[in-house]
Amino acid sequence: MINTDEVTIEKKRTDGEAENKKPPLGIEPRFSWEYRRMNDIFEAMKRYSAAKQSIPLEWIVELDDLYCSMLNLSGRKDKLCE
Repeated sequence: MINTDEVTIEKKRTDGEAENKKPPLGIEPRFSWEYRRMNDIFEAMKRYSAAKQSIPLEWIVELDDLYCSMLNLSGRKDKLCE
């Protein structure tokens, strides 16, 4: 029976390239894409306002959700998010 831990360790020792490789690209942090989404909503609201169009309620609700989520991620509190 082969011990997979020994095989992995041996492979790392003999394969110098494996030790120097960078890990694959991960995912964008949540606060980053939430922040971009909030800006997208703000920009869309400005365009609608300039065109004298009513702002969809869904945008306002999503903006509120994102605001509360970002406060929660930062550890801050707001009475509106309770």
